[in-house]
Amino acid sequence: MSEAPAETVGTKRSDWTNGKPFVVTDEHVTMPWSGYRDGRMFRCHLCGTFFKSGDVVRLVWCNGVKEARAAGVHCGNVMVCCPCDGQDIYVRLAEHGRIGKERYWSMCDPERLPRSPHVAPGTGSQRSGGR
Repeated sequence: MSEAPAETVGTKRSDWTNGKPFVVTDEHVTMPWSGYRDGRMFRCHLCGTFFKSGDVVRLVWCNGVKEARAAGVHCGNVMVCCPCDGQDIYVRLAEHGRIGKERYWSMCDPERLPRSPHVAPGTGSQRSGGR
């Protein structure tokens, strides 16, 4: 986490993609996050809190970051709230992903799920194509 104090920044992409904490404004909330302007996707990727004006948040770069890969992070860049941020953010993101995949396996892409430990390797096919 950056040690710099949070600042109020604009809504240009370069204003908030520098990895520094920033103060959310009403304009940030209604930006098209993942294509939605109603705030449904503007939330903490760890605790799920919906961000509102006045919150301090940070974009955490994960794509192509050596420390993220080393920790086992398999997600894109994420937003986190101040309480969830910290020096061990990559370790906690990796654990969050592991727990989510185990607990909510039915929502995952089947190709990314591990094989059952009860089926011998090489048995069957990846996908049968039938019902």
